[in-house]
Amino acid sequence: MDSAIRLKILNRHIFAFLRHLTVKKLLNLFLAEYNMLMKKSYVSSYPYILKIESTNICNLKCAYCYENRRMPSEGERSFGRVSPDNFKKLIDEIGRYLFKINLYGFGEPFLFPETIDMIEYATKKNIGVGVSSNMNFEDPQLPERIVTSGLEVLIFSCHGVTQESYSKFMVKGNMALAIRNIRKIIEERKKSGSKTPLIDWQFCVTRFNQGEIESAKTMARELGIDQIRFIKPFFPE
Repeated sequence: MDSAIRLKILNRHIFAFLRHLTVKKLLNLFLAEYNMLMKKSYVSSYPYILKIESTNICNLKCAYCYENRRMPSEGERSFGRVSPDNFKKLIDEIGRYLFKINLYGFGEPFLFPETIDMIEYATKKNIGVGVSSNMNFEDPQLPERIVTSGLEVLIFSCHGVTQESYSKFMVKGNMALAIRNIRKIIEERKKSGSKTPLIDWQFCVTRFNQGEIESAKTMARELGIDQIRFIKPFFPE
């Protein structure tokens, strides 16, 4: 990961830190860092950032992702999703120490309506929430619901600026649909006077789309996307 990408991610963390800062969270952060620095075998602090995979189910079959969405074999992790009750129980237990929750992993969080409920619940507890999505949904109400949920960061996974290059990586994906939804989210954000969600376009550079970087930068500016990150995947091209 290059320094420019690291800086953009750091800026997101700083934004969440300042926005959700409390004395209790600050003291816990210092304690957690002290425990790590001292390599304590017993940790006397709570997490201050959580990564929760809300689901590992997805509506696309992106190249190299989760073994191209094959059905799990015996002994492997099965497909599933976090229940809202378990999520709320966790937030009630440690939410007062959390600055941020990254509510995504291998799956598509917005496949299930309870994701919006979980975002709203965490937001009301003064916790920033980040979600990564391909935004391939024919749901005209979803953009408005995303904005009103209080979602803080939306990582927009879109690897190309033409359907031809996009579909080579994001198998079964519809780029026009995804862009339309992002445009609608930005419109809803302006209408409501909200600064969130911050939209971070994540663009994986492959041999199929490496000639589209400048076009992607132009598209991002025209759409009003807050930032775009070009990353080199760890897998072979």
